[in-house]
Amino acid sequence: MKIPRVTRLNMLFNPQSFLTAIKQVGRKAELNKLYIVTEFQKSAIEDIKTEAKDGAYCYGFLLEGARWDIS
Repeated sequence: MKIPRVTRLNMLFNPQSFLTAIKQVGRKAELNKLYIVTEFQKSAIEDIKTEAKDGAYCYGFLLEGARWDIS
């Protein structure tokens, strides 16, 4: 199977299992020593033409009780 180019994370039944699988792909370290780093980009989903080199492109994050600091 192949990782999708962009994944809508909030529509997955168990997004934690997807993130764990992404951590395991191509790694030889122990799972409990791996961690997730999130980088937000200002790109539109349609502008992403290739798969991520390391990890996965995701969208659909929800923010409750807070707001984005655009600057």
